[in-house]
Amino acid sequence: MSSKKTYNCGSLTDWLESQDSGDFHDTLTKNGPDAAQTTLEETSTKRYVQYLALLSQLHSSPLDYCCLERLRTVQKMPHEYILCSWDDSTLVGTAQASLLFPAGLPTVHMSNVVIDVAYRGQGHGEFLMIMLRRRTRQRWQSQHGQLRYELTSRTERGTQGFYQRLGFTATPTIRYVR
Repeated sequence: MSSKKTYNCGSLTDWLESQDSGDFHDTLTKNGPDAAQTTLEETSTKRYVQYLALLSQLHSSPLDYCCLERLRTVQKMPHEYILCSWDDSTLVGTAQASLLFPAGLPTVHMSNVVIDVAYRGQGHGEFLMIMLRRRTRQRWQSQHGQLRYELTSRTERGTQGFYQRLGFTATPTIRYVR
């Protein structure tokens, strides 16, 4: 009988700070609190790099250390939320939500939705999108009222059917970037 694997889901901060408690406890016991703090910081930096590597599956230009520093700032912003899904210390997927107010209407713009290529086709994308909507409602709806959700995806990614199955409707809007 096979058991279904479970994955952790939480904010980028949750993933960066999650540790193997045994390893952390061993470092703390053997080398003291300073070494344990260094271990936490090293693990956090390695996980940021893993996060950037996952995002690079979406972006044609490489992401660099400057992106890492900006991410540290973005994840603390009250109108931004970065959700991650992971297995042990392996990042499986991520999605970002930004709360915007076009014409005063509270709108959650979802971006940087990506599942690692090794985990695609296994339901992780749907799980991530459901959790992102749930977490953003918990975070923002009581203060801002009913939220509208939107996202953009390039047609060559072939994600139209995926998003339509989740209840999104394609619009003829063309996005311009400068």
